[in-house]
Amino acid sequence: MAGSDALPELIGNPDDWIAKGAEQGKIVAEIETASGKKREISLLIKRGEGLTKFIKRSSDTLSLLNDALEHTTRSYLTIGFGASRSLSEPGLSSKGNSSRTHARARSMLSLFDPSARLNPLESWAMQLDYSTDGSGLNVIRDVLSDFLPEVKFSHIDKQMGALIFETKDGKVPLRSLSDGYQSVAAWVGDLLYQITNTFGDYKNPLSARGLLIIDEIDLHLHPKWQRRLLNFLEDRLPKMQLVVTTHSVVTAQQAPLGALHYCVRREGQPIVESFGVDPGNLLLNQLIATEAFGQMSDESVQVEVAKNEYREIQRKEIKTNADERKRCPVGT
Repeated sequence: MAGSDALPELIGNPDDWIAKGAEQGKIVAEIETASGKKREISLLIKRGEGLTKFIKRSSDTLSLLNDALEHTTRSYLTIGFGASRSLSEPGLSSKGNSSRTHARARSMLSLFDPSARLNPLESWAMQLDYSTDGSGLNVIRDVLSDFLPEVKFSHIDKQMGALIFETKDGKVPLRSLSDGYQSVAAWVGDLLYQITNTFGDYKNPLSARGLLIIDEIDLHLHPKWQRRLLNFLEDRLPKMQLVVTTHSVVTAQQAPLGALHYCVRREGQPIVESFGVDPGNLLLNQLIATEAFGQMSDESVQVEVAKNEYREIQRKEIKTNADERKRCPVGT
């Protein structure tokens, strides 16, 4: 979705994408246009071919998408955030991103490069405070106060170079908030930065249309916040298509019917399966026992081990004294 022009900066060494022992690998995706037409996009990577030949072939393969990307900057806005996303140090030259020059590559870099840093939120906020009539900073204030539960953006401390938030414990700098708050502030701030840079519009950036990809969406978040996260994002980003990953049963439970997919292996091969029922109709202990979560037990490891030992003893025809003690421990 970044287009073939951004591929060289995202793909790196093509051979790194091929499984050990294989001579080639293929990435396939199916997209659907606004008019309902389905199109398949595929990337074939051949070992030893080199970046130049791979890019040339890919450009031919992605020609329809490339044409769309070339005609407008307002469509196909694709932004991705990897699991290693974190607040960058102040200073708008993002460390680790300096060699990436293509805008679409920068917007998805953290998905592929764990050393990539997002645009520094504090520096951008202070820049807006100096350079605009206050409308840009007001957007940041409103959005961060909206996205971070139980805290409100208060003001910028220019001497400290910090964003200050009102919390139940008083006024606290952004970097002193929990990792969960900082993670959300990092990607939300970067999202605002990229949208306003692309569209030049500070009034309503969250109404932008595009594709938003977030790995481990609920990273460091309390289960109480995970429980509301997906509905909250869909409400605040009404025109963004969200593709997010999670290992949290609490987050997965919030997915609507048909939206939840999971990866399993069938005969050694990884397969993406659609979750066939509405997760919202299942209790957490029911959902965690499904194939999507490896059919895990909702009991503690200690209880599960004890029950398995008990069943093994029950199946024995001849039981020893040690078996009897395990089956009927002292105090029970």
